[in-house]
Amino acid sequence: MMAENENEILHKVIEGDAKAYAHLVDMHKQMAFTIAWRIVKNREDAEEIAQDAFVKVYQSIATFKGTSKFSTWLFRIVYNAAISSIRKKKIEKTEINNDFIENYTLDEINENLEKLEEEEQKFIVEKLLDNLNPEESTLINLYYFQDLSTEEMAEVIGISKSNVKVKLHRIRNKMHLEANRILSNQLKEIHHEKY
Repeated sequence: MMAENENEILHKVIEGDAKAYAHLVDMHKQMAFTIAWRIVKNREDAEEIAQDAFVKVYQSIATFKGTSKFSTWLFRIVYNAAISSIRKKKIEKTEINNDFIENYTLDEINENLEKLEEEEQKFIVEKLLDNLNPEESTLINLYYFQDLSTEEMAEVIGISKSNVKVKLHRIRNKMHLEANRILSNQLKEIHHEKY
């Protein structure tokens, strides 16, 4: 939906139009859930975080200044709530062990990916996203699936624009290396099955 329409909807919500707010929720609920789920890795917790974020937004909608897009403001609230949730539960993420990753070129990785069936590709992408920490996963989702600018991502995550660019670069490298490791393991298994 265009920004003008969203601004009109926000104005109606501020005036107390519950149907307008329901429309805003429908527009953003999937991405709010995705951000929360990528961080907490639990469907029920992610749904609760997204719902709580929408309640919090509704209660404080009059304080929304409009200096950023509504979605940016909402996603920041969801992100902070999800981070708080995992801090409370003290969930520890395991990092990718780069000692076991072999060096391949991007062309080799893409060539190997093309050999895989679509379901295998989806599995690998999900596995790659699962291996990212909450901030990395959120950045990837906001950049590739929500099409946010680096300025908007910086606002959601609470870091500088230049830091967003550096982190995106590192995350892409990390994902390429991990994809390479997964693919090389699968290719080794295929090789062993043939011989």
